[in-house]
Amino acid sequence: MWCCASRAPADTVPVYRFYSPFLHSHFYTAGEDEALAVIENYPDTWIFETVAFYALPADDVPDAQPVYRFWSPLLGEHFYTIRAGEANKLTEQFPDIWIPEGIAFYAFPESSPPADTEPVYRFYNRHSGTHFYTGSVGEKDKLLNNFSDVWVLEGIAWCAYPPVSAVR
Repeated sequence: MWCCASRAPADTVPVYRFYSPFLHSHFYTAGEDEALAVIENYPDTWIFETVAFYALPADDVPDAQPVYRFWSPLLGEHFYTIRAGEANKLTEQFPDIWIPEGIAFYAFPESSPPADTEPVYRFYNRHSGTHFYTGSVGEKDKLLNNFSDVWVLEGIAWCAYPPVSAVR
């Protein structure tokens, strides 16, 4: 079921990407047990798409930082950020909208990525208010070239290890 080998270091974990046609949003998890539970318990809500990238399960690698995961029952979407200030702002200023779910995985900030990592881009959907994260330059370019009326590139979210199929 899972795709994509990786050239990432052995201590990395795959980050699984799901799409919900019902919620019109994506969900990412580095937990294989959580991914399997989503498939088993919510087959009508979440469809497994791919291994999006490889991340770290802990911060025992220099420069690795936590990627925080939030859930909004109001918006029906998950949000991810490596920026501690952004995570704190959501927690402090929008507790009625965003529920912190803890650390999703560890990745690298744009300012200090290891040479074998690649950017993961964050997009905002101006119609639905959801976010999309991709390490694929092809997906990024497709959204920018064909769907710029819907998707706004917010920049590099973090850097992570690509699946072999995504290595250029």
